Amino acid sequence: MKCLCQNRAECNLTDGSCKCTSGYTGKICNETCPFGRWGQNCSRYCSCRNGTACNAFNGTCICTAGWTGIRCDVPCSKGSHGENCGKRCDCMNGSHCDHITGACNCEDGYIGERCEEICPDGTWGKNCSANCTCQNGAKCLHSTGYCDCFSGWKGHHCEIPCDNGTYGYFCSKKCDCKNNATCDKAEGCVCRIGYTGPSCNDTCPKETWGLKCTNLCSCENDAECSPFNGSCTCSAGWKSDRCHIPCEPGFYGKYCVGKCDCQNDASCEPKDGICNCTEGYFGKTYVIFQNPEDLSWYSFSLR
Repeated sequence: MKCLCQNRAECNLTDGSCKCTSGYTGKICNETCPFGRWGQNCSRYCSCRNGTACNAFNGTCICTAGWTGIRCDVPCSKGSHGENCGKRCDCMNGSHCDHITGACNCEDGYIGERCEEICPDGTWGKNCSANCTCQNGAKCLHSTGYCDCFSGWKGHHCEIPCDNGTYGYFCSKKCDCKNNATCDKAEGCVCRIGYTGPSCNDTCPKETWGLKCTNLCSCENDAECSPFNGSCTCSAGWKSDRCHIPCEPGFYGKYCVGKCDCQNDASCEPKDGICNCTEGYFGKTYVIFQNPEDLSWYSFSLR
């Protein structure tokens, strides 16, 4: 009788029956062990998990894509996927990929094949499926839906204006406004004309005036500029709206109301009325001054 055993099976010389080697079965040992079995006469069961087949000869698990470990019960580590976990994930913004297919599973607030896009305005959450409920121009955080209020507003949806006397981000600051300034719920103290500073307790810096001190003074010759209307208060010896014109001959002092009393062609200082004597003359100098309140005149000696 001819022996028909295959795959190195041992043939019984008496009856021609076959004794299969590990991993084979069948009358003539021409079949490999069925799925889930291995070893001599396929008598042993595979211990592999997740639908993984085992080697019919030694029982070693042959992991399917996405799995690793002796029994293929461990998913690929974070950042890898596929057969033998040999492929790298390319997901963005902290998102993870499926350990089997490599498809990106986006974190809340992101969409796109690689999770590279932030949720469109007005949406948030997983797959950007939730609608924002923020009010008054507040920004909706794409990941949590949290409303980041504009200055001057508070509340879960930024629907509540700041209480009187408070202002700023989530109404966390208190107003301390001076000089009749008003408290704006967004910006704080809004100064009246001529004032500046966080509490509006300072007048405009020198040479500026008006609302928010944005106007430049036009005064000349050391004149004082009003921080409220920009008007010029001339120093002694000058006049006009810009204080750029000296006192007329014979007059001096503040507002040019002092009247000189110089003699013998002496000139009068427009600032203080002192007489500059011409050559050949000297002596005390008397000046006449007009009281601006009652327009009366009086005189006094300068030296």
